[in-house]
Amino acid sequence: MIYVLGGANMDIYGISRSTINLRDSNIGTVQTVHGGVARNVTESLARLGLPVKFMSAFGNDAFGKELMEHLESLNVDLSDSLVVDDEKTSTYLAVINDGDMYVAICDNQIIFKLTEKSIDSYLKQITKDDILVMDTNLSEEIISYVMNHVDARIFIDPLSIEKTEKIKDHLKNIYACKPNIYEAEAMVGKKIRTLEELCAAGDTLLAKGVRHVCISLGDKGMYYQNSDERYLVQITPQEMVNASGAGDACMAGIVYGSYHNMSSKDMIEYAMTNAVLALQSETTVNQQLNKELLEKKRSTFKFEWRKL
Repeated sequence: MIYVLGGANMDIYGISRSTINLRDSNIGTVQTVHGGVARNVTESLARLGLPVKFMSAFGNDAFGKELMEHLESLNVDLSDSLVVDDEKTSTYLAVINDGDMYVAICDNQIIFKLTEKSIDSYLKQITKDDILVMDTNLSEEIISYVMNHVDARIFIDPLSIEKTEKIKDHLKNIYACKPNIYEAEAMVGKKIRTLEELCAAGDTLLAKGVRHVCISLGDKGMYYQNSDERYLVQITPQEMVNASGAGDACMAGIVYGSYHNMSSKDMIEYAMTNAVLALQSETTVNQQLNKELLEKKRSTFKFEWRKL
């Protein structure tokens, strides 16, 4: 079983038709889509046919009901999630400029309704043979509590330089970590400007206990390292519609590969393919996603693997 713990948002995107003019009204479109890092990973995994049990906190409002009904329609188990009457569902407001996020505001105070007491029964269901995915929108106290009470394989994306502080003392508990280059710098306390420094950062993270290091390099690909191998992997640049959700799709692909006990190369190729499918979708999770589409899309790419 795959357990996912973290945030669920209603995302509101303002997409400008041309380059943003500050302090002015910009012509474009406004749309609402389902979001939240943990929720995005959950939906992606469910669409790929994996069994997922998701725990988050939802408001007892229209946004919360819509988010929950959608996940339940994908056979996601929400039985441990909280529905909070006196809080509104987490909302993420972003302005998209030239296909990328320009500025955003996240109102996610409801996530702090997840306390040690409220998640305890959920954690007790998780065994060492399971997978647990967390996001770092959770409080530092909850992340620490989970790390000390779960024996499962833990997958985590730091999400920001600031939020790496929440996991720096728990790297020995993390099975797979997917920072970007700046988050990796924060985690190891050193700048990464060269390939040698990138490899050294991977060595440091492995020495601290992470079993699979997956450092996202944006359009330059991904750096992957485990105890036996390290690679730089790239694909040709891809068309981008909406970058929001691509990192979450990448994490879902890593989980997908690990759940199926794939080789590291297969795991990373599925992760990068899933990220591209998200990049090329207007929504945070590609609504056409399934195993067949993932396989078909992967077969069209030429991956360049460089052993380091």
